[in-house]
Amino acid sequence: MTVTIKTPFGETDFEMERDKANDLMCLAFRYAGEQREEAPAPKPSAGSLPDKSAKAVKSPCSRIERMFGDWKARIPKAAAPEAHSIKPETYKGFLLIRCEHCGKLKGFCTRHALSKYLCDCGMETELCALPLLHLHCKCGKYFRYRTNVTGDVLEYPCLECGSPVDLMRDKKGNYITIGTGDKGDS
Repeated sequence: MTVTIKTPFGETDFEMERDKANDLMCLAFRYAGEQREEAPAPKPSAGSLPDKSAKAVKSPCSRIERMFGDWKARIPKAAAPEAHSIKPETYKGFLLIRCEHCGKLKGFCTRHALSKYLCDCGMETELCALPLLHLHCKCGKYFRYRTNVTGDVLEYPCLECGSPVDLMRDKKGNYITIGTGDKGDS
């Protein structure tokens, strides 16, 4: 491993084992921390008052701060994540959604990411933490949906042949087909 040391007086490369390079880095951090803590404060001149606005240099306490400095200060305020700016969950693909207001069940496929479902009744249903639904039909087709349906048992028709398929919740909270011997892809 090559270790490069740069100083105002020059630059030198050293070849050493990884363990010795790690020990050298630890010693350098320790030495730099001691220098900061022991650095004497500038003495005020005879006719001036001490400057109270000057703050003591704080040695970095975490490994990340020792390696990269105060990285949080370099993040622009607009780019910093805030609690109210968290993006809602979005889903696309096959969805089986039950309207919270009228109770109508609708299965559809969407290419656009949705965080809300607008029902035919005109009301919206929030989509969050949707479990999987693995539908294996007797015709051989398999469909994977995301659903907001609650309950232990559900019946939904196959998209290909239209025959009803019985589904039940497994121990993970996902729906699997009953009676086909398939355990789903969960």
